[in-house]
Amino acid sequence: GPLARSLLSRCEKTNLSNVKSITASTYFLNILGLPVCLLLIAMIYTGSKTLQHLTVAMFTVFKNLTIIIVALGEQKLFASKITGLMWLSFAMMVLGSLIGGINDLSYSAKGYFWMALNSASNAAYLLYMKGTIKSVGFSDFDSVFYNNILSLPILLGLSLIFEDWTSFTNRIL
Repeated sequence: GPLARSLLSRCEKTNLSNVKSITASTYFLNILGLPVCLLLIAMIYTGSKTLQHLTVAMFTVFKNLTIIIVALGEQKLFASKITGLMWLSFAMMVLGSLIGGINDLSYSAKGYFWMALNSASNAAYLLYMKGTIKSVGFSDFDSVFYNNILSLPILLGLSLIFEDWTSFTNRIL
C-alpha cells in the first residue's frame, strides 16, 4: 500500500542499508507477492493466540517440531539432504524440549488448534521465502527487510482495529 511504499522509498533514499533498490510495488506484486506478507502475519497472529492457551514450554516443543517439518519440506521442494546427524539433532532438540517442559504439560484444544495453524503458517512462510530467495537472487537480509517493511502497515492497521490500546495510551499519557 501507500504507507509501505513511502517507508520503503524513505529507507532507500537514506541508504540505511545495502538492500537492492527496487520499488515497493514491483517487489510486493511481482517478486514476493501478498502470500509472504499474509503468511508472516498469520505466523505472528497464530503464535500470539497459541500463547494465550498453551504454556511457553509447550509452545517451544511444537516450534521444535515445526523445524523438522521445514526440513522435510526443504527435502521435498529443494532436494536438500537430511543427514543422520541432523536427525539426531532433531531428536535431541525435541527430547530436550520435552524434558524442559515436562512439568508444564497441559491440554488445551484451542491451544493445539492455534499451534497447528502456527506450525503450518510458519513452515509455509519459511519454505515460500526460501524458494523466493533462490528464484529472485535476494540475500536473506533483502528478503527480511522488504517483507517487514511491507508487512508493518498491515500489522499496525490490524492492531489498531482489533487490539485494546487503552492501557497502552493510559501509560503514555
